[in-house]
Amino acid sequence: KQEHTRELDLLGRQMRLRILLDQAQPSADEIYPEISPLYSNPKLEYLPIFRKIMSLDVEADIKRHTQKAINQIKEGKA
Repeated sequence: KQEHTRELDLLGRQMRLRILLDQAQPSADEIYPEISPLYSNPKLEYLPIFRKIMSLDVEADIKRHTQKAINQIKEGKA
């Protein structure tokens, strides 16, 4: 049950991020709480979200974590 709850939470975060990223200029304060749990276990399905974040003008900290997650996916560690 705990694993299902976590998966539902992550799915909800993905959906909220997609809505946020469709806005003109989402703020780091809006993005970070939703994206940070996705960094801990990056998956291939998160790649479009991560790439979108890299294309935005956001804080360097967010970009650094996002790039690290992308690298983990590319290295097959995700």
